[in-house]
Amino acid sequence: MNIYYIYIYLLFAVNYSCNEDSVKVSLIQSSGLSGPNLRLNSLLLFAKDAAFIAGSSDSVFSNRDIKSDTFAFVHRTAVVYRTLDKGKTWEKKELGEGSIQKVLQVNNRFFITKISDEVHRQFLYSSSDSGQNWRMEKTFPEGINNIFFINGTFIVTSLEFGEMKTNLYTSNDGGNTWKNLSPSFNIFDVVINNNNIFFLSSDEAKGKKNILIQYELTNQKENIIRLPNNFNCSFLTGYDNHIVLTGLNNDEIIKYSFEEGEIKFKYSIPKENTSFLQGFYSDAKQDWYVLAERKRSEVVNQLLTISNDGKIIEHINFQYDKYIKPYSFIYSGGKTIGMFYSGSGKFQLIEK
Repeated sequence: MNIYYIYIYLLFAVNYSCNEDSVKVSLIQSSGLSGPNLRLNSLLLFAKDAAFIAGSSDSVFSNRDIKSDTFAFVHRTAVVYRTLDKGKTWEKKELGEGSIQKVLQVNNRFFITKISDEVHRQFLYSSSDSGQNWRMEKTFPEGINNIFFINGTFIVTSLEFGEMKTNLYTSNDGGNTWKNLSPSFNIFDVVINNNNIFFLSSDEAKGKKNILIQYELTNQKENIIRLPNNFNCSFLTGYDNHIVLTGLNNDEIIKYSFEEGEIKFKYSIPKENTSFLQGFYSDAKQDWYVLAERKRSEVVNQLLTISNDGKIIEHINFQYDKYIKPYSFIYSGGKTIGMFYSGSGKFQLIEK
């Protein structure tokens, strides 16, 4: 019996060691991320060596009116940085007052959503030359959260400012005119698959994501798929013509897929009580989970990779700063590359 346990231990140790050897973690102290009080909200890897990171550069001015209740003013300048050398150097573009919330990629075109504090509205910019130049898009709907382009049609989801109402628009003329499809349910996470739009929604008073809506573009028909009870879905993703739902069920990380018209269980693994899901990415080989755990005065992040339907599990610890945000993944050249911002111009790169 003792020989058996020794064998199992050695087998696990060898397997874990081999997995660790396949993971490359490196720290990059970059140059070019300049500006006062940088608040970086969005990171997008669009090639193995190229990325955008965007947000705002904030300046604080004191209020000289001693009778006012406002002690200071904050002026935000929207900034987007681009790197072509895996984050070593960055070049900056300023896009006026405001703060950039998202950088989105649609085929070979890039979009930026910017929120203005002064006029309380959203602006949209696009680039067709990988970020060399950005132009304001004046015909797209406001409040855009997601942009897709399929079979010559733009599809966007948007959120109306000041209201908890989402919209679904399509455009067949390059974004000049739009049709509101007016879905019956609010849209949370959304993916496109085989001319169908899939989005998470809720028909409960508390707003829990408890239903998956399959919206057929051709006939504008909504199919309602109920999620399993006690499943708290965190992320809806799509890859290789599969719809994937990941989240929590009590103290477990759980994964489902939508296949052949029904929700199918894939795997579940236990998680620590104090940790929560912060991100999910899936490539051709494995699933990547970004886990976060609240400590007394900080949040500590860790990566978890799962493959072979939950049979192979690997924990990857960050070797430098343990708090990472924002971050982005890309699958290129048979490897998954993750870029994680750790503050003060530092990035961590993970390749596996």
